Amino acid sequence: MYEVTVSTPSQHKHLLEYVHKSMHGYIKKVGGTCVNLSQKCRSYFSLACNDTFSFQSQRLLRECVSSALAVGYKNIFMRSLLDVANGNFYQNILVDTMCVFDQQYDVAMVSNVVDTTKDLYLDGYYNFRMHDIKRRWENVVNMVLENNYVLTDNELILEFLQYLLQSSDAKTKQITICLEDSGYTLYDVKGNVLQNISILSPTSTKEEQAIVNAIYLNPQKLIVYYAKQPSQEFCHVAKTLFDVQFVKVR
Repeated sequence: MYEVTVSTPSQHKHLLEYVHKSMHGYIKKVGGTCVNLSQKCRSYFSLACNDTFSFQSQRLLRECVSSALAVGYKNIFMRSLLDVANGNFYQNILVDTMCVFDQQYDVAMVSNVVDTTKDLYLDGYYNFRMHDIKRRWENVVNMVLENNYVLTDNELILEFLQYLLQSSDAKTKQITICLEDSGYTLYDVKGNVLQNISILSPTSTKEEQAIVNAIYLNPQKLIVYYAKQPSQEFCHVAKTLFDVQFVKVR
C-alpha cells in the first residue's frame, strides 16, 4: 500500500486544496482513498492506494506538489518582497503573470528536489530545499524594485505587460473567455475547452485569473462573453493588451 501525507500551514491551505483537487480524481479511479484534516495551525491531505498504482500516483503527486511550490509559494514570496499582499487589479495581474510566465522552468527545477516516497511538508521544502530558485525569484523582484514607481503606476504596469507579450510569440490564434457568475471558462478557436493555468493566489478574482490566463496564452485575438458587465479595470486591460471583442449574452 502506498500512503503519503502532504501538509502546509493553515494560512496556505489553498495550496493543499490544489493538491487535493489535482489528485482526487485519479486516486478515486484506482480505488484509493483521500482524506483532508485541518487543525488550528496546519492542514493535511493524505492519500492511499494499492502499490500497483504507486508509480503513477507518485508521478502525479510530484507534478502537483511541484506546481504548488513553484507557483503558489512564488506568489507568496514575491508579494511579500514587493509589499503587495493586497494589491489592486493591476498590481495583482502583474505579480500573478510574473509567477506563471516561467512556470514550466520553475516546476521542473522544483521537481528535482521533491521526494514523494515520504510525507511532504510544503513549508519545509520552501524554507530549506528551494534556496537556488528563490535566489532566481529574488533577482526578478530586485529588477522590479529598482523601478519601484512601476508598481504605483497602472499604465506603466500595462506597458511592461505589453512588452512581455510583444517579446514572446503568440501561443494561439484565438481564445474566448466566458465570464460566469461562478467563474470563467476558456475556449480555443474551435470551441474546445482549454485547461486554465492555476494562479494559486488565495485572493485573486475570476477576472484577474482570466486576464492572466489570456496573457499567458498570448492569443492573436481575444473574445469575451459576459452576462454581467465586467469591471472597468478588466475591460481597460483587455483593450490595451489584446485585439479584443466583447459580446454581451442574455
